[in-house]
Amino acid sequence: MGCVKCKINTKAKDNLDCMLYLKTKEASVIYNAIYKKTNILPIKRQRSLKRYISVPFWFVLTILGVYLVQILFLGKTIILKWYIVLIFCCLTMFCGFICLYDYKKGKLYIGNVVFVITTRIFNVKKFCCNKTEVGMIKIIQNPIDRRYKTCKIKFMTVGESRESVKIKHIEHDIAQERIKNIFWQTINTNNVSRET
Repeated sequence: MGCVKCKINTKAKDNLDCMLYLKTKEASVIYNAIYKKTNILPIKRQRSLKRYISVPFWFVLTILGVYLVQILFLGKTIILKWYIVLIFCCLTMFCGFICLYDYKKGKLYIGNVVFVITTRIFNVKKFCCNKTEVGMIKIIQNPIDRRYKTCKIKFMTVGESRESVKIKHIEHDIAQERIKNIFWQTINTNNVSRET
């Protein structure tokens, strides 16, 4: 219906969540008013579709493989019924559709502003804050990520609100280099200013 739920965190000591229900255009106006002077560049995301559907694909192969093995070698003592296999395959296909949706919607920008668009099932979450407000960055790689040279990145803000967001299927080397350049530069600049 063209609406969003917008959450705004402040630096106040008694920081209370401010939850607003706005039209999408109104939320964009607020974002532009706060961050209009920043220049953010996109981090390359893994655009290979096979990376996104690799997990659902292996799930389907495993389920069908187990079903065929029990038919061929166990005869009448079938443990996994055909309708259970069908249910598992449908759930895996649903997981594949979610991965496809994430493939189309997700984005990551790191510059003076950290801006993340990520999905959870079929919901889209947009997360935005100044780089100075980021308290933790966690880079995670599972075996499939290492094979495709991708990673998951989790950002968490400082302060009482502790807002966090996680985005998947990011090109590992590019993201690590950008994070090093943007955030180490900030740390070094702060240290120099304190010393002077």
